[in-house]
Amino acid sequence: ARANRVAVGAAVPLGRLDAAMLSSVAQLAADQGDGTLRLTPWQSLLLPNVPVERATAVLGALQASGFVGAAEQPLAQMLACTGSAGCAKGLADTKADALQLAAGLATGQAVHLSGCTRSCAAAHVAPVTLLAVAPGRYDLYFRDAAHAGFGVLRARNLTIEAVGAQLNAGSRSNMHD
Repeated sequence: ARANRVAVGAAVPLGRLDAAMLSSVAQLAADQGDGTLRLTPWQSLLLPNVPVERATAVLGALQASGFVGAAEQPLAQMLACTGSAGCAKGLADTKADALQLAAGLATGQAVHLSGCTRSCAAAHVAPVTLLAVAPGRYDLYFRDAAHAGFGVLRARNLTIEAVGAQLNAGSRSNMHD
């Protein structure tokens, strides 16, 4: 890296990057950085070699283009498998449901939406797991080291709205353990 240059990063919401987002980030990289992009294993990207005085504006431009630029945003910590839209085993449209859940959450929480028991999107147990049981309906689990699998089952067959209400109400005091 050159002096007075930084890398500006943002998350790709639910790992989905469309043509408009890619075009805008490519233009930002050309205009504000060194013309390159770095994709990370964590479904985010970096624009390297941005002048430090432009970093805040570049982050704002990324957010305006649909990227997630702050950890407290609900989509920043949310994972979802491809769901029924792209997998025969998926029982729900997890990506669409994740977007709906994120829109209703007050703050970001580490939530994993899984369309089936295979848990393809997460190699680890998330603090909160939603396991699809039918279109738009999920069993709610909270991670607990004393329990195998997704953790402790807290509620069955919830709608996304009901999940959001429970998470916003702080139904678990140690949600982020």
